[in-house]
Amino acid sequence: GTERHESRRIDNQLRGRAGRQGDPGSSSFFLSLDDDLMRIFGSERLAGIMDRLGLQEGEVIAHPLVSRSIGNAQKRVEGRNFDIRKHLKEYDDVMNLQRTEIYALRQRVLKGENVKDEVLDQLAAYLEDTIYKYTADGKYPETWDLNGLYDELQTRCGTTYRIPESELSSKTQDALFDDVWKDVKQHYQDKEVRFGEDAMRRFERGVSLMVIDNLWKDHLYEMDHLKGGVQFRAFGQKNPLYEYQREGLRMFEELRSSIAREITGLVFRLEAVEEQKAPIAPPSSEIHSDFDIFTSGAAPQQAPGPQPRRQLITNRDSGGKPQPVHVGKRVGRNDPCPCGSGKKYKKCCGAT
Repeated sequence: GTERHESRRIDNQLRGRAGRQGDPGSSSFFLSLDDDLMRIFGSERLAGIMDRLGLQEGEVIAHPLVSRSIGNAQKRVEGRNFDIRKHLKEYDDVMNLQRTEIYALRQRVLKGENVKDEVLDQLAAYLEDTIYKYTADGKYPETWDLNGLYDELQTRCGTTYRIPESELSSKTQDALFDDVWKDVKQHYQDKEVRFGEDAMRRFERGVSLMVIDNLWKDHLYEMDHLKGGVQFRAFGQKNPLYEYQREGLRMFEELRSSIAREITGLVFRLEAVEEQKAPIAPPSSEIHSDFDIFTSGAAPQQAPGPQPRRQLITNRDSGGKPQPVHVGKRVGRNDPCPCGSGKKYKKCCGAT
């Protein structure tokens, strides 16, 4: 071999390929202190030893100490490469868990299994997040942002649910969720009956795939940005891997909430529109009299009433035999006008 590789596996492959038949033999590698492996690990130390021993340049050195030094350098390189791969895998595990969940959801939608159940689960998740968002300031109903909650529910779900004044003081978050869920689910069932179950399932499948794909692509882009910038948190005495895991989990929770919110809004925004066909105009039966543009100065008046359709072909005699068409000489634009005015044709009759 002309050099030693940084991985012992590659050197062993070279030895194996040189003697595939099982014959006894030996292997020799010719190295230089300028090789990458020797330059990175131990070349300066070996060069100093050679200078002290008085070895000349180009002299062959064969000693077990050199082989052991090279083997130790290979072990250090392999350990460094293993740590790099392990570090990258720890980052990839974060995305792999998210990818597994999103792809499983998308695969269920593609197979058409329990599309309605998936949509109802997304609807329930959206209602839970929304109710907690507007009622999380305090446990007392008087501190809830009910106007914001009503506007959100009416915009996304089309429901006009309101808490009765007599029940407001005793209402809890769980009871509020049950009431809103009952009202929204009834609205969903009415829409399903109005559009038909098959049409509703097709629409839900298409909406789910569109929302998941678009939001997942945006999430991947944001995760790439996070991975590129989280390394700088090491300057603040923070572990970049832990920060990446924590921020990635938070962003994934936001992704799931966004998926539920968008699917809910599109499903309840569906409305049936009756297709209106454009009226077909009846064929015109108006008859125009003969009109000569060169002899008449005004357009002819329309007939006051329907008249029989005139014969379009006028170059026939009474017997029905067509008459020959006489074609005269073509007049050029700069030729004298045939009318005898003395002007060019383009300035006289040809101008019209």
